[in-house]
Amino acid sequence: MALKKLCPKCSTLIAYTDKYCIKHIDADKQRHTQYKQYRTDQTEQSFYTCKEWRIVREVVIARDHGLCQICLGDKKITLFDAVHHKTPIKTDFNKRLDVDNCICLCDSCHKLEHVKLDNG
Repeated sequence: MALKKLCPKCSTLIAYTDKYCIKHIDADKQRHTQYKQYRTDQTEQSFYTCKEWRIVREVVIARDHGLCQICLGDKKITLFDAVHHKTPIKTDFNKRLDVDNCICLCDSCHKLEHVKLDNG
């Protein structure tokens, strides 16, 4: 029997390897498309679509086993939603491909990290 879990947004039963149910995958894709559309920094935008970043991202996901590292530190198991740069690429563009500068985070932890960065 295949492992199942609940969609975190609506509690629909989904495959364990899926992040969301079909309804929320489409909504997430649309949100991401809109986010990319209004992004103003073209250098940063082109970086996130380059082959080198995709390779580094896959290495980080494999290293972190696809789990949010902050939640894991709090003894919770949560699948990642984003690969986050600890030192933002706007701050130090030279660290953009540094595997040690990247970490897997769930959406809520990722938002908290950016709030911390914005507040200094």
